[in-house]
Amino acid sequence: MKVTVTYITGENSSGNVIWDHNSHKKAEIDIPEDKKKDEEYVEKKLAENVSDQNIKLVHFE
Repeated sequence: MKVTVTYITGENSSGNVIWDHNSHKKAEIDIPEDKKKDEEYVEKKLAENVSDQNIKLVHFE
């Protein structure tokens, strides 16, 4: 199933990630039906499908 994922990115700063909470990005990814409530799985699949580094899942539907 296709889901729309909203995420933020961050920058490394002396070993810590500074998250940009003001700039939400969106992507569409395919996930299995049985994983539609598994945030960890969705975030992993998102990381595999976008070129951004240091991503954090905000929301998916």
